[in-house]
Amino acid sequence: MPPVHVARRIAGVEYAIRDIVAAGKRLEATGRQVTYLNIGDPNKFDFAPPPHVMEAFARAARDTKFTSYAPSEGIPALREAIAAREKVKVDDVLVTAAMSEGILACFASMLDAGDDVLLPSPCYPLYQALANLFEAHPALYRCDPRTWEPDLDHVRSLVTPRTRCLVVIDPNNPTGVVYSETTLKGLVEIARWAKIPIFLDQAYDRLTFAPRGAGLPACAGAGGDARPASGASVPPAPGQAGRLPHQGPDLMALRGDVPVIVGYSMSKVFIFPGARCGYLAFHGKELEGVRDGAARLGRARLCSNHPIQQAFLAGLTGPMDFLPGVIAKLRERAALTTKRLNAIPGLSCVAPQAAFYAFPKIEKSAWKDDQAFVLDLLEATGILTVHGAGFSSALDGPYFRIVFLLPTAELETAYDAMGKFMRERVG
Repeated sequence: MPPVHVARRIAGVEYAIRDIVAAGKRLEATGRQVTYLNIGDPNKFDFAPPPHVMEAFARAARDTKFTSYAPSEGIPALREAIAAREKVKVDDVLVTAAMSEGILACFASMLDAGDDVLLPSPCYPLYQALANLFEAHPALYRCDPRTWEPDLDHVRSLVTPRTRCLVVIDPNNPTGVVYSETTLKGLVEIARWAKIPIFLDQAYDRLTFAPRGAGLPACAGAGGDARPASGASVPPAPGQAGRLPHQGPDLMALRGDVPVIVGYSMSKVFIFPGARCGYLAFHGKELEGVRDGAARLGRARLCSNHPIQQAFLAGLTGPMDFLPGVIAKLRERAALTTKRLNAIPGLSCVAPQAAFYAFPKIEKSAWKDDQAFVLDLLEATGILTVHGAGFSSALDGPYFRIVFLLPTAELETAYDAMGKFMRERVG
């Protein structure tokens, strides 16, 4: 029998963050130790979900009434909490199996073959993978590599009659940047002019440790004095379950009449990526058709995990006093990362302001592309990162993403090894 036919659409589905793991596993199989700095999973390091979230999950797991199917749209109490947080009607809320399912449901409901969706460059890879799956065109809008702020003129130039959505990831993965108010206003105005909705990815909305718009460019000349992330953190109010904005307005405060779909998740702020629970909130009557399409898909897949929804409810309505300690760790590790990467010959890095990623540029390259760099770094040092091309095919040079969740002493060791590697390769 010949090989079974494979659908053409699956060829464009790639996810570099996990695809690269195979190389690390092959090296481990030889007896080498691998430091995995490719996946943003805080629980692999010295972080854990807040106790009240875990207690709610444990109680639900022991209670047989939560072994039943949940309502397809989500349990009522959780939807009500989300609606209060988002200031929308309960009917405009859909609980999802993490934000990943939410993105898929929205793209499935909005995109026909040949349509365009505006995505930042670089971009979290799932957006491009799903655009390709639905045979749409991922139109990558340029972000200035000195600050990683979107180039508004370029965004506007990509709009066509078939553009269906503008994706905004703020705070940003993979760069760790928080967009300025000027940028957010510009993105809103483009969406209004183009008569398209915004999909707003807010997975990291409370994990900020520098003021909005304080993105600092890498220092002039690789190996110069580093300029670490600066500014005060944004402390959460204990017990406050509502939206906690970054310093200064966020996009939701600026959207006016522009329809916005907010995607959110338990994975990052509540440090529970294994929960696979999130939500979509639909802001604007223009989104009713997309909302209903996503809900139909939700009914077809039955429901999100029932006990985990109890944990998510506890997170959204419970105390946020665990966050200052998390943010303090991230701020320290971001500053260390910026300082050390900018001191390595041949590398430069914009200071992250949020989340736990940096996206350094390989200024001096001895490799044919950034994937070759990542594989060489892995072989030489045992450190696994992700090649920049996995986040965009339209970058201005070779980059890689690094996750700085390791404790500082272990980060120092990793950066020592990276520095030695670069000196050996590029001098």
